[in-house]
Amino acid sequence: MLRPLLLLLPLALSAFPLRFEASPSGDSFTVRHAVLRRHAVEFAGGTRMTLPGGSMHMPVAGAAAGSVSYLERRDPSKWRLHVPQYACVMYREVYPGIDLVFHDASGRLEYDFRLQPGADPSAIRVRFDSLDGVRLEGGELVAGSLRQHRPVAFQDTPDGRRVVAVRYRLRGTEVTFSLDAYDRSLPLVIDPVLSYATYADASGAEVGSSVAVDSTGNAFLAGTTDSANFPPKPAGTAARGFVGKLDAAGANFTSMVVIAGASIDGMALDSAGNPVVTGSVSDLAQFPGATPAGYQAGTSGGFIARFTQDATGFKLAFIATFAASPGAIALDPKDFIYVTGAAGPSFRTTAGVVQGAPSGGIGDAFALKLSADGARAVYATFVGGSREDAARAIAVDSGGEAYITGDTASANFPVTPGSLQPAFGGRVIDPFTGAVFGDAFVAKLDAGAASLVFSTYLGGKAPDVAYGIALDKDNNAYVTGSTQSADFATTQGALQTKYAGGTPVTEAADPAGDSFLVKLTANGVRLWSTFLGGSARDIAEAVTVDSSGDAIVTGATDSPDFPFTVGALAGCRTGGPWLASVDSAGAKLLASTSLPGSGLEEPHALARDPQGEFYIAGDATSRAFLSTPGAAQTAYGGGDTDAFVAKVDLGAPSRMAVSCVLNAASFQPGNFNPFPLFTVAPGEIISLFGAGLGPEQGAVGQPAGGVFPKTLAGTQVLFDGVAAPLLYAGSNQINAIVPYGVKSPATQMTLQRGGISDGPCPLPVAAAVPGFSRRTPPASGKRRC
Repeated sequence: MLRPLLLLLPLALSAFPLRFEASPSGDSFTVRHAVLRRHAVEFAGGTRMTLPGGSMHMPVAGAAAGSVSYLERRDPSKWRLHVPQYACVMYREVYPGIDLVFHDASGRLEYDFRLQPGADPSAIRVRFDSLDGVRLEGGELVAGSLRQHRPVAFQDTPDGRRVVAVRYRLRGTEVTFSLDAYDRSLPLVIDPVLSYATYADASGAEVGSSVAVDSTGNAFLAGTTDSANFPPKPAGTAARGFVGKLDAAGANFTSMVVIAGASIDGMALDSAGNPVVTGSVSDLAQFPGATPAGYQAGTSGGFIARFTQDATGFKLAFIATFAASPGAIALDPKDFIYVTGAAGPSFRTTAGVVQGAPSGGIGDAFALKLSADGARAVYATFVGGSREDAARAIAVDSGGEAYITGDTASANFPVTPGSLQPAFGGRVIDPFTGAVFGDAFVAKLDAGAASLVFSTYLGGKAPDVAYGIALDKDNNAYVTGSTQSADFATTQGALQTKYAGGTPVTEAADPAGDSFLVKLTANGVRLWSTFLGGSARDIAEAVTVDSSGDAIVTGATDSPDFPFTVGALAGCRTGGPWLASVDSAGAKLLASTSLPGSGLEEPHALARDPQGEFYIAGDATSRAFLSTPGAAQTAYGGGDTDAFVAKVDLGAPSRMAVSCVLNAASFQPGNFNPFPLFTVAPGEIISLFGAGLGPEQGAVGQPAGGVFPKTLAGTQVLFDGVAAPLLYAGSNQINAIVPYGVKSPATQMTLQRGGISDGPCPLPVAAAVPGFSRRTPPASGKRRC
């Protein structure tokens, strides 16, 4: 039995790993939430930090951490290319023998005072100027929008790290540090642990629309952001497309490019592993426009951009523009570029194509093929009927024939004679939103787009939409999407031949009923067709095919009975994102798993590397249990959504993984805001659910002198390094008491057993998390912190 293991490479684009960037004038460094200047640090929200009696000379950059390019407006001479990013910035000798270092700590901005042997910590004075004043709250320091946790001091000795007790001392607006005795012959680090009271004030929304992986395992994520501080350089809140390259370990973004005034909807890698993207222009004033050698058929609408790479990062090869709304992109073996989406009358077609003019509807699907250098259109054609049509995915075979799929509300969509489904299933209008739905479609164009090899409807009487398509080595097409049609045609012997549920069309028109997966030959003959879903809403958004012809699909579900396989990461929540593998005959579910997280995650893209591991990209709202330690970004960045990318190995053995932490009475995940925050409280009895947590037989904690053990069958649960009393430890569940010493706003939880650990996972802390008992326990599963 295949058992899933998840190695997540989280990517919260409003909270990328903090990187420092020198200003163009060279007189400061910018980082999210702050500007580091000569003599002062200015934080978002108006708080200013200075060092009375100290010397804050011009800060200097620390370790290099990749580069980012900003393509803004139409004058390339104004673009900022290959701007270096740094992992830390230092003010040297702010006091004798004392340096001040700003750095990233899991998405938070922190600073350390680093004292050389013999340096005097009493010389340090920190002043905060804030309209809201400066105060101490339970040993923590609050200055305007900043909250500094209790300070930490330590020395690295030959016997290991030694903690030195340290406290804030506040006089007016000036802060000093009071330390217990320590070895003055060794260096000392004072870490005030700077964080923010809220992330939402400085972040917007990010969506990961596309993911691709090169031959060496580097992952490329493309998407759109509206955050004013993404990356470090503020540039308003208009939409901006981005492409980021993540190293094979998932630990660092080595390069990035930002395209102003645009969103990115699709990406593919060329034969050299360079990204080619497509998207829509949202702000002509900010958009850089077509390059001189790029194809230009309209100044607004869609664009295609190709980037090359060198040691400095991404380099723009060309930008081409055209009048349409792109949805997806693919490349053939010769690097010709194919784009599809929806287009109106201003879309410019070429001679000799299958449909040179629009059919009179609101929009038609289109297919555009550009030369590899982006200079000319090989063909451009409409594919549509008299109502709304849109293509959402594209795949290209080795002969340059393009397969497109999407949805149509046209009863006269151009289907071919003898096609799988020549008749339109029906148009449905949602009575609440006015949205119009019809059938999914699949169409294949010959290499010159002069004719349709085949074209067919896919659907029933209710809404149907196709979101993804992929080809196997024999050019069989695998199409996935979602349907509300109970009469969607399935084949005998398929995995799931009957519709399982979803919102009845009599209540609302919503294609997210069940997911579907259909396999067609290169000539459009159906090999098999199956539903994939539970009793609530399910959607499949992307598909890829492995070397055995097995289909791997990703999507999202609200169904408590979604078909997960044994050993899956089925969660403590209902539904969420999923990844499933269906055999090449469409008859067997090989593996199906949820992804970790606590909020609403929706995958949008899927890629496969040469080693057979899968990469999922999308947007997330989870505040806990989504990220893994050591990944590029381990903290949610704020705003409505964060983009993410996850690397999944469906064939690896399972291992210790925490799925969630619930109140042991209510089995609810702490507080909601509006999603589960997994808040814990001092003295609260909690239940951890997951896999490989404790012994298979389970062990009950026996109190000695009224005190429960802190190690049970070799298992420990630590909060900020303090072991929690354990009431029970088993393979799928641990009951523990949160130590009374945990402090707001957050604690770090780590599970340890037999030399293996999971975490640390940050959990919010509240004064109390009340809960009432209920009889029905939650479904157990496992997730990594």
